[in-house]
Formats: sequence, C-alpha cells, structure tokens
Amino acid sequence: MLLESGVFVDGWAVYAEQMMAEHGFGGPKEHMEQLKIRLRGIINAILVQTIHTAGMTRREAMKLMMDQEHREEGDVAGKWRRACLTSTQLST
Repeated sequence: MLLESGVFVDGWAVYAEQMMAEHGFGGPKEHMEQLKIRLRGIINAILVQTIHTAGMTRREAMKLMMDQEHREEGDVAGKWRRACLTSTQLST
C-alpha cells in the first residue's frame, strides 16, 4: 500500500494482542509475553530518542538494552545499528 503507516499497521496488531491477553486468552504465559513486548517497545522509544537527540553512545545503548531488556550482546548490536540508521522504525 502506497500510503501505509507502520504505526497504524503494527499498532492494531499490538492492540488486538493486548486486549486478548487482558481478557485471559493464553493464560499467564501469554500475559508475560505481552509484558515483555511492552518493555521492548518502551526501550526502543527511549533508545531512538536518546540516540538522536541526546547523543547516547553505543556503550550506553548496549548497556541499556542488555541490562533493562535482558537481551544478548549480538541482538543489541544489530538493534544499535538499526537505531542509528533510522529515527522512526524502532519506535513504531
């Protein structure tokens, strides 16, 4: 679609999943997965904003993702590159 917006496309899927989990679909395991996804979204928003507006260093970003998001070094190195290349993709 030519005028497609990632925020709206992904947003509806996230909203639907969240509503299903809140109404008990999937049980506790699904609820924990939703919390993990929500944490990832929050970290992504903090990450891209801080890199592009406050000069967050690679070391600071790696520490944030590994300590707060509990990700492996290989995963966060890729996310660092993505965050540096675009200021909007991760936060959507």
